[in-house]
Amino acid sequence: MRIISNGFREHFIANKKKYFLIIFLLVLGLVVGATYGKGISLGQMGTLGVLDFWGAFYKSISIDARIWGLILLAGCVKKLRVIALISAIIKGFVIGFTFASLTIGFGIKGLLLVLIASLPSLLFLLPILIYMCVCSFGACFSAKWLIRCGFLGVIMLVMGVVNGFVLPIFLSAMIKIL
Repeated sequence: MRIISNGFREHFIANKKKYFLIIFLLVLGLVVGATYGKGISLGQMGTLGVLDFWGAFYKSISIDARIWGLILLAGCVKKLRVIALISAIIKGFVIGFTFASLTIGFGIKGLLLVLIASLPSLLFLLPILIYMCVCSFGACFSAKWLIRCGFLGVIMLVMGVVNGFVLPIFLSAMIKIL
């Protein structure tokens, strides 16, 4: 465990500026998404539509797979590295919009819903996303990077399955209770 900790510490120190850039862009996306979600009226929220169970599952998996694939592509082609930056902004926007719209739409119940449903999986997904974005800047067909991204991509897809399959069941029970 200490070897992993020391390796990550060295990696973080060597890429400190990249980490801060990706985190800044993620927070920027969060702020813009929350601002946009806050500006939507309750009437407009109803027009956003509600996905069915399998639709939500498919949407969650497809979004996570696209983001992972784009970051992987960005690491392999130097000219496409800006895609990693855009992926961080988009993920931040989606998270900020979701949090704001649920909190505004459902009040304190929406805040509880966000904290219970989304926050645990985001505690796993966001560090992986940040790490993959940072690594995509220096990868360029590194076999070591591709193996790490493959492993982390599998973790992201598993978390997508949890977000899209397990959480809707849990949320439906929570909504009935609240």
